[in-house]
Amino acid sequence: MKNTSRSFDLVAAISLNGKIADRQGNFPSSQEDRLFLQKKILYSDVLIMGRKTFERHVRRPGQKPIIVFTTKIKGVRLASPAIAQVHFFRGKGSDLIKYLDMLQFRKVLILGGAEIYHWFLKNRLVTNIFFTIEPILIHGGKSLLTAPLFLKMKSWKLRKIKKLNSQGTLLLHYQP
Repeated sequence: MKNTSRSFDLVAAISLNGKIADRQGNFPSSQEDRLFLQKKILYSDVLIMGRKTFERHVRRPGQKPIIVFTTKIKGVRLASPAIAQVHFFRGKGSDLIKYLDMLQFRKVLILGGAEIYHWFLKNRLVTNIFFTIEPILIHGGKSLLTAPLFLKMKSWKLRKIKKLNSQGTLLLHYQP
């Protein structure tokens, strides 16, 4: 499903062995990665994440609208009026496109977790991938993507590599 008038940027910090979280759901990202993420959030229209990521990392919604993917509902539901910027969603890729069109969101930032990354890649909605690779190893925990999904990404091209700090944190930018 192609949509050229909208960007879907997938952003993930990963370890050298492809983990996005340890067994407790934590990830020790660098200050440079956090600054990169803050800039991406600033220039986006809407943030998209899964329910577990939302519950773990969003203490109180800010100025950016958030679409939370969840299996607890069907369709779309707004959160309470107190947190009107939060939309809960469950549906197909075409349903999401219609909803984004209705709300006039053009710059979409996908923040995880792994199941959400998979959903967007399977639905062929991702226009950019930004991986921050931290020079650490995480044993156990959650992997970013499964091998079959990586094999389907053969047409992705590495556009830019940037060294973020002296510890060896790298930022990789891929496009289809």
